Amino acid sequence: AKLSEIPVLIFANKNDLMNAMEIEEIEENVNSVLKGRNYEITSCSAKTGKGLQEGMEWLLEQLNKASD
Repeated sequence: AKLSEIPVLIFANKNDLMNAMEIEEIEENVNSVLKGRNYEITSCSAKTGKGLQEGMEWLLEQLNKASD
C-alpha cells in the first residue's frame, strides 16, 4: 500500500495542561502536511492513560476497514 493510504493517529499528549494547544490549533498545524490523508488527533494524557484507549480503537477501526 502507498504510504499516503495509511491512517495516521496523532496523540495530543498533556492536552489537559493550561498552556496546551487546542486540538483545532494542532489540526491547523498538521493539515498542510496531512491534507487528504485519513488522520485523527486524540487528546490524551500518558500519565493517566486518558484518551489512549480511544485513539487505539480509532486506529484499529481504520486498519480493519482497510483490510476488508
